[in-house]
Amino acid sequence: MNNSQRALSSMIAVVAVDGVNDAPVKLAGKLGLAKGHFVHVIPGVSPGLHENVERAESFIARQKAEQELAPRYQREGWTFEVCESAESVGHELCAAAERHRAELLVVGHSSRAWIETLLMGSTAVYCTKNSKCSVLVAK
Repeated sequence: MNNSQRALSSMIAVVAVDGVNDAPVKLAGKLGLAKGHFVHVIPGVSPGLHENVERAESFIARQKAEQELAPRYQREGWTFEVCESAESVGHELCAAAERHRAELLVVGHSSRAWIETLLMGSTAVYCTKNSKCSVLVAK
């Protein structure tokens, strides 16, 4: 094991998981990251007319993630958590990286058209601009 591999294996990482794009998880494995936290973010509830419906949907999404995704991402040295975003997925991922004192945040990037990313924003772009730790984007 060379010095770079040794440094990576001792790093604490936060890896974003959504149950669809496993690129961040695969990349973390290829890099030899040995410990960290898999984080799945669900949309938060915004106050207003549809608050009760959103609250129910959020509850169902959390239960589904904990039942279906948690077993899928069980690894020695790793934890799995579901977070509810008050602002955006990117904001919550950056907060999780801070909370866990991560040295690396691994996120996925969808292959949306550039205009879609420009208009809607992108979790990967948000994280690279706002995270206090290094960010690795897996495609």
